[in-house]
Amino acid sequence: MPGFKHGKREEFIGMNGTPVAEIFLENVVVTEDHLLGKIGQGVEIGDNAHYDARISMGAIAAGITEHALSIAVDYAKQREAINTPIIQLHSIQTKITEIAIAKENTQLLYQEAARLKVAGKSVCVKFFSSVLLLR
Repeated sequence: MPGFKHGKREEFIGMNGTPVAEIFLENVVVTEDHLLGKIGQGVEIGDNAHYDARISMGAIAAGITEHALSIAVDYAKQREAINTPIIQLHSIQTKITEIAIAKENTQLLYQEAARLKVAGKSVCVKFFSSVLLLR
């Protein structure tokens, strides 16, 4: 559409399939057949899109963390220090436990957000910001 431009794309580690970028609208005229809803619903539609994206990103982050956990456990079982697998060291067990807890917390948060959305309940931005506190 004339007047529509996209700007800088954000780079998220491990989330290349979820493009996020700036958009610019300069004197854009949107015809009725291109409307996503009714006039005046823009903020609501935008908020819902952000909530959906956050749920998806939570699922992606949980999957990435689960894969990292699997790699870490496999490595710790194979790697030895003084003829002992490092998986038996308390410090390594603590680090692996922290990864597992982060994965579980992320998974539980995005699943609860999805459950609330399906139930038609409010999915608050504060709910998602708690994910950042878990990292």
